[in-house]
Amino acid sequence: MPEKTFLLQTDQTVEYVRVTPQLVPRCLEVMRTSFYPHETVCAALQLGNHPECFAEMDAITTDVIKEGVSIAAIDKATGLVAGVSINKIHVQGDADFTEKHIQNCQHSQSRNVLRWMRDVDHKLDIHEHCKVQTVMELMFVCIAPEFRKRGIARKLFEVSVKLAKSGFRPIFHPGQTFDRFRPPEVVTAICTSLVTQKIARNMNFQIADRIQFRQFGCYDRINLGEAVGLSVDSLTYEYLRI
Repeated sequence: MPEKTFLLQTDQTVEYVRVTPQLVPRCLEVMRTSFYPHETVCAALQLGNHPECFAEMDAITTDVIKEGVSIAAIDKATGLVAGVSINKIHVQGDADFTEKHIQNCQHSQSRNVLRWMRDVDHKLDIHEHCKVQTVMELMFVCIAPEFRKRGIARKLFEVSVKLAKSGFRPIFHPGQTFDRFRPPEVVTAICTSLVTQKIARNMNFQIADRIQFRQFGCYDRINLGEAVGLSVDSLTYEYLRI
């Protein structure tokens, strides 16, 4: 059973909990059915057409989850994971987190997604922009297809911010102090869809940068701007001071 409920949705059907080791496989399944095939950049870079790449994406997702600050939305009636926010702590001066995973990728599609993640981070130093040392990033936010249009993504944003404000203790490595995990000073999100951008606006996130997808150029002959198409022309790099 998840270790703590942070927020109960108003219709009393969904609870929001920190992701524990027991929840990891179920969260990865949601990532496989929702985020990897359908997230704007993943879809543009054709990750969903190559399920053989999913294990490599699972590796970075699991690595982030082990920091113990990710949130799952659990449908109370079925026990299914309705959605997840995979959250990561970034401390100024840390080594490039995605680089080691890029080196371990054998498939071009997963490698391209991680290269894009690295390229976004290189376009803006959020620590310098906000003049802070520690941030918590809402790295991957996704909703299982059957649970969409119920406000769960907005709640995952809200609960993640609540967790950042409240502080947290290790749940994957009991007894470890996590001295590097100073309380985050801002929460960040790289919003690649109109849905997440609208959520960020409604929650008073500030736009640190707006980057057109065409500025990223090509990944193994795929022009990201052209591949994304007309649905959204740019991402927003957002932050909320806490």
